[in-house]
Amino acid sequence: MIDPSLARALDALASGALEAARDLLRPLAEAGYGEAAYWLSRSLMHDTPARLNWLHRAAELGSGQAHLELAGLYEEGRIVRRDPEAARAAYLAAAQTGQAEAQFVLGSLLASGGLFETDPDGSAHWTRAAAEQGHQGAMLNLAHKLLQAGARGEAAQWGHRAALSEEPDIAAWAGDVLAALEAGGSGTGSP
Repeated sequence: MIDPSLARALDALASGALEAARDLLRPLAEAGYGEAAYWLSRSLMHDTPARLNWLHRAAELGSGQAHLELAGLYEEGRIVRRDPEAARAAYLAAAQTGQAEAQFVLGSLLASGGLFETDPDGSAHWTRAAAEQGHQGAMLNLAHKLLQAGARGEAAQWGHRAALSEEPDIAAWAGDVLAALEAGGSGTGSP
């Protein structure tokens, strides 16, 4: 259950009442509540030093969202100096918090190389972790990986789950995986 003070702060943020949101978030963040520190950083988008301070504090307090945002900033060099090592550490820390989007991104990065060395086992691990939490893109990627590996039964299970996605592209690509299964193919193309 979400803390009532945090819920009020998020309502204030959603309505555009930034000062009221900050007044509610700051004491929570100062008391060590990582998600409050993260949302406080989001409310300070036009104050880069303060935003980064609270974003780092939120990450130190275990906020997966903060780690994921920092990873993207370091990877792309936005408002901070580009730092691939810091980006890698932040992506891994975000995934380890159980944040599904971070697990999906890390699984994708480990599959493609670039920022990380290609690691098929690591990619499969993090993709599966995100899929098991209901991440629709991860379900699709996992179905595709399983199909390529010849694990047709499990690929079909994940493909059917991904086909129920509310995102039209994911549902369509999942349909392609399921069609490849029906046709006896291996789905060697990528979604």
